[in-house]
Amino acid sequence: LAPEIRLEQSLLDLPEIQSLDLQEVALAKARDAWATIKQPLIVDDAGLYLATYPLFPGPLTKFVHQSIGMHGILHVAGENRKGLF
Repeated sequence: LAPEIRLEQSLLDLPEIQSLDLQEVALAKARDAWATIKQPLIVDDAGLYLATYPLFPGPLTKFVHQSIGMHGILHVAGENRKGLF
């Protein structure tokens, strides 16, 4: 039998490194979270990829959102509001 695993959500305000590599961003967050909670963890991180600009904002979503907001992101997207998350 598999051991019982109990998950707890921890809302940590972790630094967001500036990198175009989503895996690098998630690993940095995992290291920073480990330094705080010192327990096994799962990092949930994502990027937004616009159809108009396939690499933007990508892993820089938080930084871009803080800089230009959702209206700015929608302006950049233009008429084509399709994208991936």
